[in-house]
Amino acid sequence: MAISHIKIKNTSDINSGSNNGNLPKAAEAVEKMADVFATSCGKEHPDTLACLNYAAYIYDDCGDYQKAKELQEKAYELRSKTLGEGHPDTIISLNNLAMIYGDLGNYQKAKELQEKAYESALKTFGEKHPNTIIFLNNLAYIYGNLDDYHKAKEAQEKACALMRKKLGENHQYTLKLLDNLAFIYTHLGQYKKAAKIQEKAYSLRCKTLGKEHPDTIMYLGDLSSTYFKLGRHRKIEKIQAMITEMEKRLSAKKDTTQNSDRA
Repeated sequence: MAISHIKIKNTSDINSGSNNGNLPKAAEAVEKMADVFATSCGKEHPDTLACLNYAAYIYDDCGDYQKAKELQEKAYELRSKTLGEGHPDTIISLNNLAMIYGDLGNYQKAKELQEKAYESALKTFGEKHPNTIIFLNNLAYIYGNLDDYHKAKEAQEKACALMRKKLGENHQYTLKLLDNLAFIYTHLGQYKKAAKIQEKAYSLRCKTLGKEHPDTIMYLGDLSSTYFKLGRHRKIEKIQAMITEMEKRLSAKKDTTQNSDRA
C-alpha cells in the first residue's frame, strides 16, 4: 500500500477506446489524432490540446513517463498561452504534469507544480470542488514522498473531510482518500488511528461493493498488516478464517456454475 495520486482526464478529452488492453497502441493513436487536428485545425486548437493531454495521460499509465512528460509539457504550455493560467483545462494539465514528475521521482519539481495547481484551483474551482480536493490529495502524495508526513497528514485530513462532505462517504474517491490517510498514519507510527480508518473503509467497501468483491477482499491484506503492527493476532486469525470461508463459497459457486453448464 502507498499514497496514491489521481490524474484527471478532461471531460472534453476524446474517448479513444484505451480500455482495450493495448494502452501503448491507444496512446500512439491519440497522439496521431493530435497531429491530424494540428494540421487541420491548428496546434493551439482545443481538440489538438485535448488529444495531447489524453495521449500523455495514457503514456503515463503505460509507464512511459518521459513521453508523457514531453506531451503534457507541450499541452500545458499551449493551454497557458491560449487559455490562460486560470483556465480549468490549463490547471488540469498542470496537475497531470506534476504527477508525471512524481512518477519520474522528481518530487521537488512535482511539489512546485502541484502547489501552483492547487492555488490556481482554489481561485478557479473553489475549495469544495472535487478537482481542488483531488489536487490537495495529490499534494499530500508528494509531501509523503518527500518524507514530510506531518504536512502530508494535514493536507490529507482536510482532503478527506472535504470529499466526504462533497461526494459522500461511499464514493470511490472518498474511499481512496481514506486509504491514503491510513497509509500516512502508518508511516507516522500511529497504527491505532490507521486501523480505525481502515476498519471504516473496509466496512464501507462491504456496503458498496459487497464482502466478496475482489477489492474488498484485497483490502483485508492492508488491514491485516496494520493489525500485525499492533500485535492484534486474534483479529488477523479472524480475517484469515473469513478469507478461507469466502474461498470455499466462491469455489462452491464455481462448481455449481460449471455443473449447470454441462447439464
